[in-house]
Amino acid sequence: MPLPKPPHGVRTILDTGLTLPAISEETVALTRWFHRLLVLRTPEANDELVRTLHAITDKSAVRTGQGPRLACAKGCAYCCSTHVTVLAPEVFALARAVRGAAKHGALHDRLRGHVATQATMDLAARRLAGVGCAFLVDSACSAYARRPMTCRMFASFDVRACVAAAAGGPDAISQPQDYVTLRSLLAVITYAAMQAAGLPVAGYELNRTVSALVDAPGHEADWYGGSDPFGGGTHDALSTDVRRSIDAFVAAAGL
Repeated sequence: MPLPKPPHGVRTILDTGLTLPAISEETVALTRWFHRLLVLRTPEANDELVRTLHAITDKSAVRTGQGPRLACAKGCAYCCSTHVTVLAPEVFALARAVRGAAKHGALHDRLRGHVATQATMDLAARRLAGVGCAFLVDSACSAYARRPMTCRMFASFDVRACVAAAAGGPDAISQPQDYVTLRSLLAVITYAAMQAAGLPVAGYELNRTVSALVDAPGHEADWYGGSDPFGGGTHDALSTDVRRSIDAFVAAAGL
């Protein structure tokens, strides 16, 4: 069955990026569109949601990134040893790509090794030991085109702060505030669509969850069925404020 076409409001966001007001005509349209895709409960609809989410993320980053010059560049991977929270649709699409990759075996070995190592370390210890993301190869992201929204909208104005944090110093990385706000807004919109579709609402740790899905592809269908198949260590708790925002978006979208 062909996927539905996005409505005019969503096409406008894809062309112009998302503005910052939380509940607006455009964010309500996007919430309804994501819900319409999620209720289909298919990999094709899931991946269309992810393509839309990432396209809007990239367009919005360009739209809002008109301030001071960012310090980020290819080969700078200090942030790639931090904890990365992903949305379930993102991790399904990424795990599917991993399973289809020619170098799937080597990448999965790195994923397993990363998971085993990080299980015994907190974030500070991981940074000090230089335990990078399994997708990091030669200081560059091997999944750059499919990197999750958190990675797309994490940026720094000062590489010295990134170096200090990676060396165990204070985590005082100065980020564009618009990026922080936008990634939170887009996450809440996606969570609201999930909640209205009767799907588990949670954030997940990137490497551990991709590794679990490569081992057990059926977890995606389990999630579509309304159960959360991922065990302890993968979930990132949502705050009370985030859950209130999710409820507000569900109500505003009439879902």
